[in-house]
Amino acid sequence: MKEYVNVKSGNYIMILILKPLYELITGEFSLFNNIIFNYIAMFAILRLSYKIAFEFVGEFYVLGLISGSEAGSLLHWIIRFIFFIILFYIFTLLIWMVQFFMTISWWVWTIIGVTLLLVTIMIVIIVKITSCDD
Repeated sequence: MKEYVNVKSGNYIMILILKPLYELITGEFSLFNNIIFNYIAMFAILRLSYKIAFEFVGEFYVLGLISGSEAGSLLHWIIRFIFFIILFYIFTLLIWMVQFFMTISWWVWTIIGVTLLLVTIMIVIIVKITSCDD
C-alpha cells in the first residue's frame, strides 16, 4: 500500500528526504556484536533522540522562534541527529567502561573497597575532632 503525501505539507520533506537520509546514516552505527542487544540499545538511543528533538522543537514553537511545519521538520531532524550522535558516544563510553571494569580481578576491587572505607572513616574522625575543638 502506497503512502500518499500532500506536497504542501511539511511532512513531504521529512518523508522523502530527511527520514531516509537519517536512517541511512544512523543505520551504520553499531554498539554490540550481538544483533539483539544492538537493536535494543539502538532503539533506546533513537527513542531518546526523538523525544529530545520533539521537546526542543515544541519549545521553539511555543517561544515563537520558528513557524511553519517545514522549519519545524528540518529543525527536528537536525536536532535529532545531533543528539543521536551524542547519545551514541555516551553509550559507547559506558559500554567501554563496564567492559574495562569487568576485566579487573575481584581482589583488586576488594583492596579498592577497603581503602575507600578506611579513608572515609578517617575523614569522618578528622571532621568530628576538628568540629569538637570549635
